[in-house]
Amino acid sequence: MRPWKGTCGAGRRGILARAGRLLGAIALAALAAGLAPAQQPPPEAGGAPRNLIPNGDFERGTGAPEGWQRPDGLTSFFEIDPRRGGKCMRFDTDVKVGEFRARRAEMELPDPPPPRPKSPTRHPDYETVAGLDGVSFYSEFVEIVPGMRYTLFVDARAEREGFTPKVFLKGYVERVEEVLDERGQRRKQTFRRVAYKVFKDCRCGTEWRTFSMTVLPTLDAPDVRWVRVMLFAYWPQGTYFFDNVRLIEAGNDPSLPERWKIRQAERELSARRAREREIAEAKAVLRVIAEALERYRADLGAYPSTAAGLAALWRPPEGQDRWAGPYLLEVGEDPWGMPYRYVSPAERRRDGYDLFSLGPDGAEGGGDDVEN
Repeated sequence: MRPWKGTCGAGRRGILARAGRLLGAIALAALAAGLAPAQQPPPEAGGAPRNLIPNGDFERGTGAPEGWQRPDGLTSFFEIDPRRGGKCMRFDTDVKVGEFRARRAEMELPDPPPPRPKSPTRHPDYETVAGLDGVSFYSEFVEIVPGMRYTLFVDARAEREGFTPKVFLKGYVERVEEVLDERGQRRKQTFRRVAYKVFKDCRCGTEWRTFSMTVLPTLDAPDVRWVRVMLFAYWPQGTYFFDNVRLIEAGNDPSLPERWKIRQAERELSARRAREREIAEAKAVLRVIAEALERYRADLGAYPSTAAGLAALWRPPEGQDRWAGPYLLEVGEDPWGMPYRYVSPAERRRDGYDLFSLGPDGAEGGGDDVEN
């Protein structure tokens, strides 16, 4: 494995010294802020903190870097760095977006065909990948520790001065969601969803530069369990390079559990107020429907049948010559995406009708139905 490459070709000893000074500064800042000292991971060879990103220097892999997605050979390339030697990732955003999207679909196949040569473009061309989609390239998932700060480092350069690619760190939670299987049956499936996202602008030029940011992925979402690095190149159209992606632990934040409690209380209060607004909205709609039902009854002598339903208020039932509506414009769904429910007095076999919403849980009963 090639040693960690430094900025502008600096030697290993100088890089390790600078890394040591940087980590020392982080530790001093943490202590000054009243934070507990970090429990550092086992060091790599040479004493540097362990990199949590597998194959962050891109030295392992044949055809594709281990621990990362497959390059498409049209906009993303795994190749030798002509400046410093060793391997790196190169991105070309000067590609027509239609060709890129077609290639992206091919990359979903188990055995993608070789890429076709790209077509010529003009500068500036907003119909390129640079002007529309951008090129993103993901690492594998990395499990993290709740309450731990992390520092992300990346080397970047470009074909011209002033190009600004980005490096993202995305945090993921696990969610169970209902999906339809191939037979149309509902079943539950577990997904990883983005709950945290932060990025660093890497304003670079033709020489390698190292960029870094310190982050706290579980600040707002304590259930964030994994992170991934996303390298991203976009405008202006041209060539970008990334190398030496490193994620290291930078210290625990002991005040975080208390902040989680505060944020959880804020979320619960916000959810309660949102629910109150939704219930108030449902009740207001039910009052309007009830008024329309009374006008209908005044004209026709009875409320609509359950079979005719509320649609009888805006669409005349068959054989009702005295219908003088519409008594109401068509009613949509309640705030929770379900139709308002109506049961006629004849079906209830007593005076009055039933008019209600199933409420937040979408099921009849359960104590949260909303009635007029």
